[in-house]
Amino acid sequence: MSDFCFALIAWGNACLPKRHELVLHSFPDVEDQLVAVFRWLRDHPERALPTTLLVSGSEEEARGRLRLLVGPFIETLHIKKKSKFSAVWHYWRARYVFFTHGLYGFRPANSHQCVINLWHGMPLKRVWRGLKGSHIPQCTWLLSTSEKFSEIQASASGFGIGMIPAIGLPRNDLLFSRTDAALQFGSNIRKGCDRVVLFLPTYRQSKAGFITEDGVETANSLAMTETELVEFRAMLAATRTRVLVKPHPMSVHYGRELIIDNWLWVISDSWLQRQGVTLYEALGQMDALVTDVSSVYVDFLCLNRSIFFYFPDIDAYRKTRTFQIEPVENYLAGPLCTSAEDLTTRLQEYSCGVDTYKEQRTKLATLLNPQDREGATNRLFQLACIASRPPV
Repeated sequence: MSDFCFALIAWGNACLPKRHELVLHSFPDVEDQLVAVFRWLRDHPERALPTTLLVSGSEEEARGRLRLLVGPFIETLHIKKKSKFSAVWHYWRARYVFFTHGLYGFRPANSHQCVINLWHGMPLKRVWRGLKGSHIPQCTWLLSTSEKFSEIQASASGFGIGMIPAIGLPRNDLLFSRTDAALQFGSNIRKGCDRVVLFLPTYRQSKAGFITEDGVETANSLAMTETELVEFRAMLAATRTRVLVKPHPMSVHYGRELIIDNWLWVISDSWLQRQGVTLYEALGQMDALVTDVSSVYVDFLCLNRSIFFYFPDIDAYRKTRTFQIEPVENYLAGPLCTSAEDLTTRLQEYSCGVDTYKEQRTKLATLLNPQDREGATNRLFQLACIASRPPV
């Protein structure tokens, strides 16, 4: 949409009265923050309110994916392509708006709406004011996982610290999921192996959203040469370790490859959803995590399990994208692996029971994300004053 359209939408939003309704929007159209919100609504029918999901892609595809994750409850929701006038109308009339990446431009939040930026993770890399050309999503509240990250986000956004409550992220509730589908998924991925590890690299060259090139892009999502990949797979076979790799949705590698052999699987969000689980439900079933600068590591601290940081281009990344917190090495709750050989060695040691970062993980969990049970989604609705008021 053009700036003129955004201005017109903002004008209409300022003019029209609001109703006890909720509008949500995320990137991708179906992701963990939304699923946690929808499940809360499903499980608290006494707090039900008319709810509309605005999507960028197919309405039917979004409904079909959510049906797998939320069940029949999804039929009670409106799902509208956000470019349609009917979607804008729902947005105009909603008293509550939850989003992850911005909606209808970056205009100031309407004083008659409760606009909550769920965001998509705590910023380890530069965002907003620290990134040229980046826009700050305007809101009433911006969520955080800890007081430390509230301070970091206040610096990055320019918002007052009082706008950034440390209530946690809804998606972190899914790490503790014990649904039949989550438990069955955990059982299935463990067949024929001794441990399972999820590898979640962030993007270098983005293909959606804020277009950028950070660090050093590689020929595949694992950032390994063919020789390194052969050695890595040999280690996995020898230690009976299975690694699932899911590229970032903004990565140029996302959707390019779906390789499944006995020890190394390259998967996608849609593949997970067909198993009936979200990414974070899958993450909750893992023994360990491999990542680089992805904020998923902050979320995984909830579980106090081993984390490995595979970051062969950390020096280049520091020069191009840069970090929101420095020195970033002081905030890593696991070994920093700057080569495929180093990662291979560290995972081999892990398979033998070596864990030298447990104390560091506990310390950083207290500082960055002390959540250790479900509850963030309920706190979100309390913040919005939805959980504490009778339905209209």
